[in-house]
Amino acid sequence: MTKHLATTAILLASLGWACSGSSGDSSSATPAPGPATERLVEEGDIVWLDDPILYVLGKTHGLSIVGLGNPAAPLLIGRVPLAGDPVELYLHNGSILAITKNILSSTGTVTNSLLSVVDVKQPDRPSLLSTLVIDGQATNSRLVGDILYTASDSGGVIESVDVTNPRAVRVVDRLNLPLGQYGAHVLVTPTVFYVATVSWGGTAVGECASSGYDKDGCTTVMAVDISSPAGLLRRGASYAMVGMVNDRWSLDLYEGVLRVLVSRGGWWSSTGRATAAVRTFMARSADEIDPLGWLSLSTDHPDQVKAVRFDGMRGYVVTFLQTDPLFTIDLSNPASPRVGGALQTSGWLDFIIPHGDHLLGIGRDQDSPGGVWRLQASLYDVSTLSAPKLLSRQPFGDNYTALPDQADNLAKVVRVIDELSILLVPYNSTSVGYSSTGASDGQLAVFFFGSGELTALGTVTSADPILRALSLPPEQVVAVTEATVGVIQISAPLAIVGTLDLGQPVAPPTSPSTVDGGSMDGGSMDGGSMDGGSHD
Repeated sequence: MTKHLATTAILLASLGWACSGSSGDSSSATPAPGPATERLVEEGDIVWLDDPILYVLGKTHGLSIVGLGNPAAPLLIGRVPLAGDPVELYLHNGSILAITKNILSSTGTVTNSLLSVVDVKQPDRPSLLSTLVIDGQATNSRLVGDILYTASDSGGVIESVDVTNPRAVRVVDRLNLPLGQYGAHVLVTPTVFYVATVSWGGTAVGECASSGYDKDGCTTVMAVDISSPAGLLRRGASYAMVGMVNDRWSLDLYEGVLRVLVSRGGWWSSTGRATAAVRTFMARSADEIDPLGWLSLSTDHPDQVKAVRFDGMRGYVVTFLQTDPLFTIDLSNPASPRVGGALQTSGWLDFIIPHGDHLLGIGRDQDSPGGVWRLQASLYDVSTLSAPKLLSRQPFGDNYTALPDQADNLAKVVRVIDELSILLVPYNSTSVGYSSTGASDGQLAVFFFGSGELTALGTVTSADPILRALSLPPEQVVAVTEATVGVIQISAPLAIVGTLDLGQPVAPPTSPSTVDGGSMDGGSMDGGSMDGGSHD
């Protein structure tokens, strides 16, 4: 991979894609299989790449199937209209399992979600095999073996669905969980489905029984036993603790120990001083959430917890008021966690990606004292836990740009291509027409970090918000919007090599080359424009 790329700009006017370069994941990945008796946990997304076939779940076009065998001429080889808004999809045993929400019920109210099963053994001849109504608005799901677990209404309803027979998927079991006022975050293992929910004020449960904790919030972690291969659900242990869980990254299970980061106080602190706590619990089964250790992280100012990530026997916590303290946490003795080190930098991080002896971070910083709060990518050296170092920081975007999804989904948005040492960050304008850079709605920043330094390789621009960017080996990236798919060459020079309008007619299934995206009909490139790319 060339460290520095020459400036280049290519405009494909028909779809509004462009890219520029400059010269000067991941946690959502499927865990490695354990013992033969252990079921694999998979997490879905709105895109799924089974090279050379890309599956896209969108609100406008339903399920789109794209052939990428010829990256210069991606082809729409299949489409299945689906009702509702996209939640997640999975590729499982030759079928797409697509979850959508905001489905009208028989009474005309928007209360339900839908699981649609599509046969894609021949991707250019997809067929809808079955559908199943999921009670409530689905917010999370996991596929564990042949059982799909869905969490609806922010985690208050857990359902297990047997997808062994794609023509007759069925609900196996259903469980209602009590939720706090602020929704829930989930952590799923092969045997336990954890739900963490936050309540505020007057909670008389467990550690939260004292009214003195009203301004600190109360987090209750509930365990659901999903060890049954048949999909039976059983309510397990629960534990209520003072403080708030901000996102899913505040929950982690490692070698039978549950680690939870709760934040207390902040701007609403009755003491005027913020506190975060790393809590550890013995959790060898769904029936056990037993307190083990406690580490309090205090700051001199009412900082707020902005980002947290656990990585094996380590943890990383970022708080913010005026500067960004990055705490490194030693969890080698889970009964006695301790602070390894701390680093003060400007700005803050919203998302942390552990990468061996380094951390990659995405957050915000001011481009000058009193200046614009721009997005920034950072590279840290954490090889010595007691002395974390900021190696490099690259600003991008402006104060009107933001990442395209919520915190719980950021591992699906911000991705690392390990073999190329590439960091991909889609970001979009939050106020159309007010970007100080004059940028269009969607952009993808590409960074190289293999030299111990973060280098901006360039930016890809789209007329539509970019939702996801995926590695397309060996040296390409496929970027997805609601309306289009773009293929980007990330070796020098950075360039868009092909685009596809997802609204165009489906290519006829005439030959294997069509399935692989090998046909060039209607997709030739001429002087940087895409002939026939628009669709009326």
